[in-house]
Parts: sequence; C-alpha cells; structure tokens
Amino acid sequence: MKRITYLLICVISLIGGGCTNLLESYNEAIENASTKAGDLKTKEVTLETAGTLAAKLGNDISTIQKLILSGPVDADDINTLRSSMPLLESLDMKGVDFVESEKVYITDWGKFSVVKCGIGSYMFSRLNLNQIVIPDNIEIIKDNAFIGTNLESINLPESITTFEWKAFGGTKLTSVVIPSKVKELPKYIFENCEKLQSIILPEGLTKIGDRALGGCSSLQSINLPQSLTDIESGALGRTGLKTITIPESVTIIPEGCFDYCEALQEVNLPSHLTTIGGSCFRHCISLTSIEMPKSVESLGSSAFHSCTSLKSIKLPDNIKTIDPYTFASCSSLLEVELPVNLEYIQGEAFTRCSSLQYIEIPPSVRAITGRGAFDGNESLYTVFIKGKPEIGEMFTGPVNTLIYLSDPNTNVYASIKNLIIDGVASSLVLTDKMTFFCPQAFKAQKIIYKKTFNNSPQEYPVPGQAAGWVGISLPFTVTGIVHEDGRVLAPFNGEVADAKNFWLRKLTSNGFENATTIEADEPYIIAMPHNEKYAKEYNIEGTVVFSAENVKNGITIPATVSRKVEGPLYDFNSNYSILPKSSSIYVLNTHDYVSGYNYGSVFSRNIRITNPFEPYVTDKAISAKAPAAFTIGNCGVAKITRSIHSVASKPSIDDL
Repeated sequence: MKRITYLLICVISLIGGGCTNLLESYNEAIENASTKAGDLKTKEVTLETAGTLAAKLGNDISTIQKLILSGPVDADDINTLRSSMPLLESLDMKGVDFVESEKVYITDWGKFSVVKCGIGSYMFSRLNLNQIVIPDNIEIIKDNAFIGTNLESINLPESITTFEWKAFGGTKLTSVVIPSKVKELPKYIFENCEKLQSIILPEGLTKIGDRALGGCSSLQSINLPQSLTDIESGALGRTGLKTITIPESVTIIPEGCFDYCEALQEVNLPSHLTTIGGSCFRHCISLTSIEMPKSVESLGSSAFHSCTSLKSIKLPDNIKTIDPYTFASCSSLLEVELPVNLEYIQGEAFTRCSSLQYIEIPPSVRAITGRGAFDGNESLYTVFIKGKPEIGEMFTGPVNTLIYLSDPNTNVYASIKNLIIDGVASSLVLTDKMTFFCPQAFKAQKIIYKKTFNNSPQEYPVPGQAAGWVGISLPFTVTGIVHEDGRVLAPFNGEVADAKNFWLRKLTSNGFENATTIEADEPYIIAMPHNEKYAKEYNIEGTVVFSAENVKNGITIPATVSRKVEGPLYDFNSNYSILPKSSSIYVLNTHDYVSGYNYGSVFSRNIRITNPFEPYVTDKAISAKAPAAFTIGNCGVAKITRSIHSVASKPSIDDL
C-alpha cells in the first residue's frame, strides 16, 4: 500500500513540474497521517535485565514512536532512550523499576546517575517526548528532568513527595495535578510553560518558590490552598490570571509576585498581610482597584508601577514610607488617600500619574525626598501640604501645580514654583503644557504665562485671509506682554507706547471682533505678525510672556470657572485642562492639517486633544446636525476676513 501511495505522489509531482525532495514529502505525509490517526509505531518491551533495552529493540530502535516499557532500567537504558530513539514521542514507564549503579547517562549538561525511586536530573531533557507515564513508585522528580521537551501530558503518582527546581520548565503541559504529599513547588518548576491552563495544588502545600509558575501565560485561574504560608518572588508573574485570592496564612507577598499579570482584574488580600514587595503588581494593566488590609506596613519600590487602569488607592495607616516608583505611570489614578502616619515620600513615587489632579500631604510627613516624586503629572493642579515637611525636588520640569503651604517656614527646594503661603503667592509661572486649576482663591504678587508662536511657516498668518490664528484663554487679566528678546507687544489699538502690535479678537453676537485687552477667563483668538514683507522688528516668533504684577496688594486669582461666550453659530469656551479628542469639541487647527483650509483658520472636531489655556468651540445646534468644522471667517461662513490689499512693511489691523 505504501509503495502504491509513493508512486501516486511521484506521478502528481511530475505533472506539477518536478520531483524535488519527493521522498521527504512522502515521509512527512505518512507521518502526519499516522499522527492524526493516533497510529504511532508502537513497541512493548519487558526487560528482565537492566541495560538490555537496545538489544531488545533491535533494528526497530530508530523508528519507534511509542514505547511501553517495564522491568528494571538503568543508566544504559536511559542512554538508549536519549541517543538511539529520535522518533520517540510517547513513553509509558508505568511498570519500570529504576536500578541505581555506577553507570551514568549523558546529557548536554553533564553526566548523571539513576535514582532508585526518582526521575533523575535532566533525564528526559531535550527529547522529542510529548507524553510520558512514569512509574507509580516515584518519590522525587529531580531538577531539569523534562526541560526542553515537548511534553504535553504527564501523570504524577501520589507517591511523589518532592520536586526539584525547573523540573518541567518550558514544556507544553496543559494541565497538572500536584500530588497530595508535596509540600513545596520549587523555584522555576513550571516557568514559561506557556500552554499550562490548569494546575491543582494540594491542601498541605506550604510554599511556592521563585518564579515557580512565572510566564505561564495561559493560566487564567488558580486556587491557592489555605495551608500556603510562603510565596517567593515572581511566583505567579507573567501569568494570565484574572482573579486571585491570597490565603489568610500568607503575611508577605514578595517582590514581583504578580509582575506583568496583564489580565489581573481582582485581588483579594489576606487580613493579616504586612508586606507587599517591590514590583509585586507592576504592569497589572487591568487592575482597577485594590483594597489593602489595615495590617499592611510596607510597599516595595515599583509595587504598582504601570497599573494603568488603577483609579483610586487608599493606603493603610501603618505605612510610613512610599518607596521610589511605587505608583509610577499609574496613568488612570485619580485619587490617592495617604496614611495618617506617613513620614516619607521618596523620589518618583507618583511620577507620570497623568490623571492625578489633587493630593493632600498629611501633617505626619517629614520629607518628600529624592527627585521627581510628582514628575510628569500634567493634570496635577493642587498639592495641599498640611505639615512642615522638607520638600525636595518633587518636580524637575515646569508645572502649573499650585502648592498650598500650611507653614510659611517650610523648607522648600529652590526650584519649586507656585508656592501659596497664607493665601499669597510671590510668583506664579504657568506653562501651556500642563493643566491649571485653582480650587481655592488666592492673591499673586506676580503671575506670568509663556507661549510660543510661529514655530513653522505653516503657522504664519496670511494677510487677507483667515490663517495663523491661535486660541488663548488665561486665568488673569494681562497687564504686560513682552517678547523673549525684550520687545513690548500689545494688541492693535491697545494704546501701549512703542509696542509692536498683534491681532486679538473675541467672539460676539456678530462674530469675531477686535479686542484690545486680555481679560481673565475670557476666550480669544490671537495672531502674531510674521510675513516676509514686514520689517524684521515687527515679525514675532518664539516665546511671548503674558504677565500681571502687583507686589503691594496682589492680583486676585479666583477659583477656576469655565466661561462660555455665545456667538451666532457656536459657543466659545475658556479652558485650562487637557481635554481628550472628541466629536463634540472643536479645536482650532493651529498646526493640524484640515483639507481645504489654511492652518489656524477653522475649528474642527475630533482632530486632537485640547491643550490647557486653549479655548474650544461647541455647537449651538443639536449634535445630529453638527457640522464637521466651523470657520473663523464671519463666524461660520467660509470667506476671507479682510479685503485683499497691499501689505506694507508695518503690520496693519486690516491685514488679517
């Protein structure tokens, strides 16, 4: 029959244009057919004398796929299995008795002896086995016994009491039942068994070793026995767990225990837990909340690093230190309740928590140490400091965060800005990269806001057309405007002596009209001159500083409100926050391409986020009839804003 099949394949191959590697194709076809049908070439052998397996198998030794073996087996027989049976996939050793002797079997990692009631070190390593039945009298499976195999299933007899490290590391096991006498899963025993979906642990198990189940990415659930007392680092890291309940007998969750468990949504912690180790829940991106028992005393560095779905956290009162990176990159974290006994917040503890808006530092805190404890938190608008801690460099870059100090004698790092002491800020510096929000009115002796204009030619105003406009709204009434090179600036008709003029407009019931002042909380559009026909002194590019100053009486900064100005076709809204891209928010296309329009000429929806201090447009009609964009020209009618005329060397209010 095989010969007829072979001839048929030859004929088909010749018709198709060649007979290359024909024998290989034939063998592969036969092998695949046999495997699918479960028709492995099988041999059953009973040994009377150890060391005679090779002789018993004879000429069939290199073709056997399944072997049923019984009788005494020594190191010579293991060498036969390892070196002379390349096609062996299934091995049934249920009736085998291992014989100890001075003989050794040879592996890529060295030479090893047979253990009487055990599977020896590296015994089946790197073999093509996908199924094995081991003897009923086995008591120990030694280190690396099955490492590098394709093992898919194994029976583990109740006689087993001990596993050694990495015994099944990297195999293709899908399910395992751990025998009832086993007290410990050693380190790395099932590490990177990526197909493991089920493991049943016995009541009586007391320890899970380092990374014992680490990298078992298909493992979605596990029941930890109540007898468990010791979990070591990385034991369940990089698994597919969705929920986990830690037994009451566990008091310490070690470093990296659930590291990179990206599907983990629910964690139930024991009531007597004292320690959550470093990186314990790092990158658990599906974890939205966790309730910590009052007994918890310490959180290790990076314990919740990159838990990007974590929205709120309440820390137990026994915690005295928040270590570096504990909540770093928790980008959804909105609310943090710090413990009443907290003493130290260390560097980068809350760095890149981009949604965190408010935090209160309790009086117990002695110091905010290191660098960047609250770095990269563009939405953090307020820090209330109730005590008198030593404040280190908790921000390493520009921020708009308002820091309300209870004690005027608080020792604050020199570069920290925006300090409010007894209701007064000596100097306030705002940037358009971060959210601003004032929850409680105060006075500022000086306040400045910096913004960059005309970064590229595409953003330049175009005389005679609607182009080059930028949105701006500020929380204070501006009294001074200066370019970074010292030139005094003012809106056209602003009556500021020797000022270089720019265009400023506000929305009215008749559309956009010229304005001469920038008032607090009002939305405007603004354009700085930049044209090759203008004299160089009138062209503005780079940083412009908007300011107000009153050292004696201070400038009142009211609690932040959003102001809406109604126009004929749409409403214009002041804004100090980062707003997500939305179909209901229209943003000026200052540097965003919109087909058919100049840059800075049209309010378009769904094009990008809205930046702080950038006002936006909302539709007056019902959303179903809302257009895709609103033009600046005539407040909704697409046309130029001024008649085309000759441009002089000095900008004119009628140029734009």
